[in-house]
Amino acid sequence: MDYEKARFDFIYALENTRIVRVPRQRLETFGTTLLHYHLITELMDEVGRSRIRQGKVKAYRPEIITPERFGREILEGFGEEARRYIDWLRRHESDIYILKYGFKITKQEISEQTVRANADLVVEQVCREVDQRQEAMHGVVKGVEDPWEVCLL
Repeated sequence: MDYEKARFDFIYALENTRIVRVPRQRLETFGTTLLHYHLITELMDEVGRSRIRQGKVKAYRPEIITPERFGREILEGFGEEARRYIDWLRRHESDIYILKYGFKITKQEISEQTVRANADLVVEQVCREVDQRQEAMHGVVKGVEDPWEVCLL
């Protein structure tokens, strides 16, 4: 993947990711937090179809992350697109000071389902379901289909 296309894809993903429902419980300050995510994306080549991805992201306690550690330790369980994003961040680390203080993130238990519905309607439905179950550590995110993993970071 060439640099400009990767840059465009990552910026596109960042600009089009919206946290719709924040978990009710705060992240642990000095410990590990297990967040359940519901990521809803609209399929690019199929009108009126959306994908729901569900899984867990484990956020470890904050610590200083040096540029050398970006690709080696920050991600676990993520795919190639997420690694390319971290490589891109590493190349631009001098412009991204805040990322030097972050989390180690582990992605687990992915399931996905494609549904015949507009993404906004799916988001509303998933939020209602999470609220009805009173899930304190569940978050709902609306993002992009590709590169979808960037939406979780």
